[in-house]
Amino acid sequence: MNKVILIGRICNDIELRYFENEVGVATINLAVPRAFKNAKGEYETDFIKVVLYNKTAEVVNKNCKKGDMLAIDGRIQVRNYEYEGKPRTDTSVVCEKITLLNNKPKTTKDEKKEDPFKKFAEDVLTGKY
Repeated sequence: MNKVILIGRICNDIELRYFENEVGVATINLAVPRAFKNAKGEYETDFIKVVLYNKTAEVVNKNCKKGDMLAIDGRIQVRNYEYEGKPRTDTSVVCEKITLLNNKPKTTKDEKKEDPFKKFAEDVLTGKY
C-alpha cells in the first residue's frame, strides 16, 4: 500500500498551470517538522514536494498562500527521466485529499467570506468531480 499523510506549512507561492488537455496542476513544497529531536536537541524539518491536480489544485491556488498549514493525504510517486543525457529521479507526493487547517480564504475587505471547499464538496457529492 502506498499511503502518505503529511501536516505542514506551504513554503512557496502557489503557481497553477494547465496541461494541453486542460488538467490543472500545482506544485507546492510543504515544510513538515519531525516529531523528534536530533542529537543537538533541536527539531528538524523536511521539505516535501507535493503535486496537486484538477479541482484540488484550483481550490488551493485560490484559497491558500505561503505559510498556510495543510494536511495532505496522498501517495508517493517516483518518476525516472533523462535530462541533458543524464538519468534523473523525481520523488513527490501526489495529493489525493487535502484539509486546510488554520486557513482563512484569501479575500479583500469587500468580499464575503465563505468555506472554500463548500462548492468542491458539493461537486464531489453530485459526481461532477
